[in-house]
Amino acid sequence: MIINDNRPGVFISSTTSDFIDLRSSLGYYLEKSGYRVYMSETSTFPVNPNKSNFEQCFELINQCQYYILLIGYKRGSWYKHGVSTITQQEFRHARSKFEKTGDISLLTFIRDDVWSIVSEYKRSGGIYKPKIMEDTEFTERFINEVTRDEDFSEAQQQGRDFPRTTWVSRFNRFSDIIDVLSITMNIETNRRMEILRSLAINELQENIRACFDDYTATKKAYPFYIYLEGIIASKIMKGLTLPAGEVKNFAALGVLALDTNRFKLKAVQELLSSGELLDYDINSRRYKKSPVMKIAEVMIKEVNRLQNFFENQVKYSEWMPQLKGLSMMARRMDNKELIEIPEDLFLVLWMLGRTKVIFNNAWHIYQFLRYPEKDFSKELSQLGPESYHLLTVSGEKVEPVPLEKVQEWFENQGRDF
Repeated sequence: MIINDNRPGVFISSTTSDFIDLRSSLGYYLEKSGYRVYMSETSTFPVNPNKSNFEQCFELINQCQYYILLIGYKRGSWYKHGVSTITQQEFRHARSKFEKTGDISLLTFIRDDVWSIVSEYKRSGGIYKPKIMEDTEFTERFINEVTRDEDFSEAQQQGRDFPRTTWVSRFNRFSDIIDVLSITMNIETNRRMEILRSLAINELQENIRACFDDYTATKKAYPFYIYLEGIIASKIMKGLTLPAGEVKNFAALGVLALDTNRFKLKAVQELLSSGELLDYDINSRRYKKSPVMKIAEVMIKEVNRLQNFFENQVKYSEWMPQLKGLSMMARRMDNKELIEIPEDLFLVLWMLGRTKVIFNNAWHIYQFLRYPEKDFSKELSQLGPESYHLLTVSGEKVEPVPLEKVQEWFENQGRDF
């Protein structure tokens, strides 16, 4: 019976007699790294009395995401005498699963001196057979099967696609194996990265929510900056005057200024520090900031600027009544009539309008982290300069985010935030 366990599964396959210490160390290391490890000699190896030991091993391989093969000096016990060994048959079963489904990674490690012995055995025409090797001829055939040398040669000669194969590495010491596993299985970082991503996703949801007005009654969410498109986007301003149609809803904007602490940055900052969002540039052979990392940095700077601004604002009791007064005045005027906006109040409104950048960037970062299987490179490449740069009060024109897209985002979450 297989125990239910949501950790990634690893099956370690090899002869036991010449790998007992290495298997024990490797199993311990992988267990501590968050993997579910299956080795036939351990007390935790599941046993099903209704199946043979072989069937049980094959079933466990089917449950695993990784198969690790160790090849050393010993041939091991026969599965079918003179035809295949138990370890060889386990490998064939894992490879069959890999070729059929692709949902298991095959990692093979061959002792460096075994590789050298087999190479010398080939060069000597089968004469060189050191006593340390139990069956040099078999080991040669097994390595050829693992590396698929003949299949590669035929494919090359006939112009066919090369066969899918396993990852083969040579090793002298335990650390050689760990170095490979750290790269191929992301052992050192995978669990920490998953946690950081999850925390960042939750934090980004909060930041997106903080950019919206109170929608709990209507179940409809609208960004604060939608009320301020005239301030952010309009270039017809004369001094600090705005059309009355742009001023009518100013009274609703004071809500955000009271609670800028709703914006959270800790998890996103830790994710940036981890290097997870860096891209590797093949040409320069250096890591560089990815588009997602760049817009995350701008989002963080905008949140800090917004919070610092309102923390230093001691005149809320003065400019909030001004907002209400201007709104009431605007409702009695024609939409095109101009209303003069006090300079300090204009700056308050402009700062609130900067939540557009916070929302836009948080949106794209959220999508990137929430759906890692999707390619957002095209969408990210189409972002305008607004997403990548901090603007001054006289910032350039930007296009508004369609409200349909905002509403769709919230509906897709399946719950209110």
